[in-house]
Amino acid sequence: MYIVYALLGAIMASAGTIFAKLGLKGVDANLLTAIRGIVMAIIVTLAALSLGKLSFTSIQTLSPKQWVFVVLSGLGGALSWLFFYQAFSVGPTVAVTVIDKLSVLFTAILAILVKYGFVKNTEENVPQGKMVTGSELETFSGTITAVNTGCFADGICSVTVDDKEVILLTGWGGMSPDAVLGKLIGVESIGDLEQKIGAHANVYAGLNSEGVHSLYGNTNYYVEVLDIKN
Repeated sequence: MYIVYALLGAIMASAGTIFAKLGLKGVDANLLTAIRGIVMAIIVTLAALSLGKLSFTSIQTLSPKQWVFVVLSGLGGALSWLFFYQAFSVGPTVAVTVIDKLSVLFTAILAILVKYGFVKNTEENVPQGKMVTGSELETFSGTITAVNTGCFADGICSVTVDDKEVILLTGWGGMSPDAVLGKLIGVESIGDLEQKIGAHANVYAGLNSEGVHSLYGNTNYYVEVLDIKN
């Protein structure tokens, strides 16, 4: 399914580029970029609301570090648009678009630098021991009381069942490509867990010496989310 979404995204991006080029005739590039940003913000907000992904509860799960990265990401995206459409207003469509796609190369280079430690984070992505597989196993059940989706911002994704936090996944900067990981049962993705707060869950996870539960280290580990709410 991701291939279909990726193809649709590429088609829409291509159409947006052509429409923008046509719309730039006689229009200031900054004005067009501002209007485009407003339209996109409205559409994305409506989509998030309709899917139940935007709520006060989900916003509260963001840590200060995640807010910093979200703001920086938005700043980078905004500047990218401004520079792109300034170039677009005076340059040929194909040349500007090809140069813009160098962002893929720059992203790969930065990812390698971050992964191998040439660019250091201001703080550890994962607190010591959180991704370390434990020597003990624990099975328990309870009510989902909190969800953290920080792995989407290079942090930690976790679910809290009663008072026990279970690490589900870490962001790309803190996860080994060879990591062995358990599974999430009952929901299609980690993002869907936000709609399951209050639901019942069964957990089979590792427990390290620091008392941290994690799905890392065994493919048999799991968090099973049930539709029954307490």
